[in-house]
This record gives sequence, structure tokens and C-alpha cells, in this order.
Amino acid sequence: MPASLATSLLRAAALAAALAGCASITPAPVLAPAAPVLHSVAEADSALAMAAAGRASAEARFAQADRLCYQRFFVNACRDEAAETRRIALAKVRALEVEGERYKRQAAVDAREGALAAAEREDRERQARLEAQQATAPAPVVHSEPQAPRVAPPKRAPRPVASAGELAAQEAANAERRAQNAQAYERRRADSERRQRAVQERKAAKAEKAARAAKAGAGAQGGPSSQSGQASQSSAPAH
Repeated sequence: MPASLATSLLRAAALAAALAGCASITPAPVLAPAAPVLHSVAEADSALAMAAAGRASAEARFAQADRLCYQRFFVNACRDEAAETRRIALAKVRALEVEGERYKRQAAVDAREGALAAAEREDRERQARLEAQQATAPAPVVHSEPQAPRVAPPKRAPRPVASAGELAAQEAANAERRAQNAQAYERRRADSERRQRAVQERKAAKAEKAARAAKAGAGAQGGPSSQSGQASQSSAPAH
């Protein structure tokens, strides 16, 4: 057997063994990392900062390893290994992020509830102090001022009863006043009617004047044409 053929067979066997070994390797399951125990907001902030730094570092290592994998014979296997390493690192980072964010949210809720509880407690204490002060305060002394005696208003003198003569004179005066009012009303009505008639007469005069002016204008326009027509008829030869 030539040496070149033997070398080719050996290389083929080695490649087959390597492929079989790669096919039999399965990634071990990665358990979820335990969440850290935090005791303060400062620790939560520190955990989030560490998570951010760890995520940046894992991404940078993966990018570098992914570039180096293209220089190897088994590129895909190398890239899978780099991706698995990145996944494990990011799982740890994510555990820090989740716990840090959860602790800060819970701390904010606790602080808000604590502030509300403190405000309610202060209100209750203030109300209790006010009630205690009102209970122990002496009753106010009311000094009654002497009231001035009421003075009865003076009584009106009774109106004198009018005699029969006075009643008759009053009735005559009322009748005369009513007659004067009636006469004044009649004068106002007559004046109003007279003014209305004057307005109507002026309107009628204006309308009549406008009609005469229109009639005169129509006659002036038709005069020359009628005269020229008569002249043409007189100058025409007799047949």
C-alpha cells in the first residue's frame, strides 16, 4: 500500500472518531443560580451594578471567543461552546438583576406604606390631643350684660272720622280729576290721529309726485320718435 494512501486513511479515521466524539457530547443542564440575599437598597444597587458589569464582560468574552472560533477546524462546535459559556454567565447576571430589581420595588412599596402609616398615626395622635384638651379645658364663663328696658313705641292717634260734607267734597274732587284725565287722554288720542293723517298725506303726495315725474319722463322719451314718424309719413310719395 503506498504511503500516501495510508496517510489518507489515517486522517479519515481520525476525522470520523472526532465527529463521533462531538456527536456524543451533550451539554450538561445548567441549574438556575441561587438568588443572592439582599438586606438594603445599597446592596441592591451594588448587585445591579455588578450585574451590568458581568453582562458587559460576558458579551465581550463571547464576541472574542466567537471570532477565535473561525480560526479552528470545528467552527460550529466552538461557537456552540462559546454560546453555552455566555448563556451560563448571563444566567448568573440575570439572577442578580432580578433580585436587585425585586428588592428595590419592594423597598419602595414598604417606604410608601410606612409613610402612609406614619401620617395616619400622626393624625390619630393629633386628634387625641385635641380631644384631651377639649375635655380638660374649663367651660367658658359667659358674662351676661344687663339689657336696657324696652320702650314701647308711641301710639298713633286715631284718624278722625270724616264728615258727610268732607266725603262729598272729596268725591267731587275725585270726579273732577277723573274728568281731567279723560280729557287729557282724548287730546292725546286726537293729536296722535292727526299726526298719523299728516304722515299718510305726505306719503300720498310723494307717491303722486313720483308718478307724475315718471309719466313726464315717459312722454319726453316717446315725443321725438312719434314726431319723426309723422314727418316720414308726410314726405312719402302717394301711390
